[in-house]
Amino acid sequence: MIKKVLFTGFILITGLIVSCDMGTEPEDENGNGNGTIENVSFSDDVQPIFNNNCTGCHPSNGGLSLEASESYGNLVGVTSQGYAPLKRVVASKPDSSVLYQKLLANPDLNVGQRMPQGGSLSSDQIETILVWIAEGAQDN
Repeated sequence: MIKKVLFTGFILITGLIVSCDMGTEPEDENGNGNGTIENVSFSDDVQPIFNNNCTGCHPSNGGLSLEASESYGNLVGVTSQGYAPLKRVVASKPDSSVLYQKLLANPDLNVGQRMPQGGSLSSDQIETILVWIAEGAQDN
């Protein structure tokens, strides 16, 4: 009888260990296991944010067009017109990028007013831009 109880206990404990989440991180909506956005596409993920929130003022405002045909070339590695010598986007360095800093409520850099004017992007939209820059600000 004792052997049967010990064996049953062993089976139950083994089952718990096998079915237990062994410290893996939650998946995001794309099935990524780290809980963050990965592989952000400029054309599929970032440009739609600009189209819906920025192009109303930035077909030319501040010397910056965020229209689809011009936005990438106006951002990456380009000196910011109002905050020189800072760059609008520094590939792989969101904290050094004027674009990212302008989206934050409390920017690390002195980059003036938060954008978009009169509001803000959602945290998911800001993270998308952050990840795009961190991943190297690719034209993809």
